[in-house]
Amino acid sequence: MPSYIKVPVVQGRQGGHDFYLGSVSVGMLLLMVRFTDANLPAKERAQRVVSLPAAKGICSYITENPDSYHFNNIELSIMGEAQFEPIPGFQEFGYLTWLDTTAVLINDGQTRSKAFELAVAVNRAIATGEDVKVAFEVKPSLERCRQIASDLNLKQRRFSRALAKYFDGRDPESIIVRLTLESSPTFQNLTDVCNDTISKDSDYLFPYNGFYKATSYLLCGQEDRDLDQQVELATDYWEAIAARMPDWIAVIEGRLTAKQAREGKLHSQAIVLEALGKLGCYLLTRHPKHWEQKLSALTDVDWQRSSPHWQNRVIFGRVIKKDRTALIGIVAYLKQALGLPLDPEEEQIEQAIRSH
Repeated sequence: MPSYIKVPVVQGRQGGHDFYLGSVSVGMLLLMVRFTDANLPAKERAQRVVSLPAAKGICSYITENPDSYHFNNIELSIMGEAQFEPIPGFQEFGYLTWLDTTAVLINDGQTRSKAFELAVAVNRAIATGEDVKVAFEVKPSLERCRQIASDLNLKQRRFSRALAKYFDGRDPESIIVRLTLESSPTFQNLTDVCNDTISKDSDYLFPYNGFYKATSYLLCGQEDRDLDQQVELATDYWEAIAARMPDWIAVIEGRLTAKQAREGKLHSQAIVLEALGKLGCYLLTRHPKHWEQKLSALTDVDWQRSSPHWQNRVIFGRVIKKDRTALIGIVAYLKQALGLPLDPEEEQIEQAIRSH
């Protein structure tokens, strides 16, 4: 006797095709779906091949956040006949039924599904205790399946890493950096939290990723302080830095545009912000009570890109280098400008710069 799968769903129609929204247990999902064989020729595939490293990362996300993880629908295609049976009196509500031998392909959610498979291996209770939101299409052609996968992965704008970090409420470091930004009147106005990079016409000076990394450098060694103390300390430091950057203040006050502030100057590059974060780490660690006084000479730094001290340190020809050597080279210059000693790595890089 044939065996069937029966799922309660809501019927809808979009783009000329019927679809069905429902919910199934994780265990049922894993029984239904078929993962793409990596050895299958590309011309015969309707799905991407699972990324196992990504699936392992998502598995950790599931198992480490059992009370708060969240996913979008997993998009499925039933590759054979299926019958929708409306509930009497409710035209759009009913049951979708199909033979359990019918192939069910994943148009979007391959890696998430694989992650659930890995998570069930860690904790069997997930199979029956957790549900998954699913969206079905019935008997689409191979071309239709490919187009669905393409539309879902090509036509939609990806969530920026900057905004993902800004919204992250689980990672303590992310929370501290976000609260620092929100506590800083200056950097609230200078930092773009929505985009990963700064365009030439942007109204902002810094990408959030740059501020994030700079603040992480700044607070290295301050882990013994509680969250509020770290936020207050970081905010105080960045406001003290901003007070010594007239062009930054001019942008906030509308006397300069961000584009004008960037032209010909180095102080609005993310790598400089990161170097200032490293400088701050040194000052807060070595001079915890007098760090602000040590910053007084910062106002005398010449930030013009054409200045000789930036050549072969961070600027090579017309290119601004953004690697670790350039970062430490900036820190070394700033420490010397403030009358601070260099550590061995900084001294080595400084000697290499002078030998050019």
